[in-house]
Amino acid sequence: MKASIKFLVGAALTIVTCMSQAGVAGLSGESSAEKTANNQKFEGDWNGTLAGALHLVLHVKKSASGEYTAVLESVDQGHAMIPVDKLDVSAEHLFLSVNAVKGIFDAKWDDKTNAWIGTWTQGQQLPLILSR
Repeated sequence: MKASIKFLVGAALTIVTCMSQAGVAGLSGESSAEKTANNQKFEGDWNGTLAGALHLVLHVKKSASGEYTAVLESVDQGHAMIPVDKLDVSAEHLFLSVNAVKGIFDAKWDDKTNAWIGTWTQGQQLPLILSR
């Protein structure tokens, strides 16, 4: 567990360097993102805790043209704002990649918990649940 946190803290240093170069990427998502079983809108903030210790917030915005943009905030690492480079979302599946930290999140929508339940992969796999 401590090795996981150290890895993520080390990645945060890389993030600070990359953020000035990368900015926030524009992303496209499927319009069915708003058609989850409970009609939950995908736009907004999704919160989770990685490895039981690292608080994350996925901030998602939708443009007038229907494109999504997203930034992953690492709350415990000085509120680092990490651009999401790729975002694919449907009613049942969410996939995002964050090149700055070489991380991906692959999740499925869970109607019972109203959350995205999946795995964050960044050198190793860790469970992550994103909910409102």
